[in-house]
Amino acid sequence: MLLLNMAESLKNPLAYTDLKDFLYAVLQVVTVATIPIVVVMIIYVGFTYVVSRGNPEKIKSANKALVYTVIGATVIIGARAILEIMSNIANSF
Repeated sequence: MLLLNMAESLKNPLAYTDLKDFLYAVLQVVTVATIPIVVVMIIYVGFTYVVSRGNPEKIKSANKALVYTVIGATVIIGARAILEIMSNIANSF
């Protein structure tokens, strides 16, 4: 009886009752926070290319940083599509 009363008095601290809506909100925050980082990294990579002045090691390092930046941006942008696909699969059952 005591546990039942305690369970009824517990309130949801989140504004979301659906997991999908909560994940969309988290994804929105992550996207807003990481897009400026991606832009700064692209500027940094461009600066590294300019400063390398033909040095093969520095160019290789800049290429590596550019690849990682593009992969990270793709994952961030593609995360919404992945969430939508997972949601559709879960709703189909």
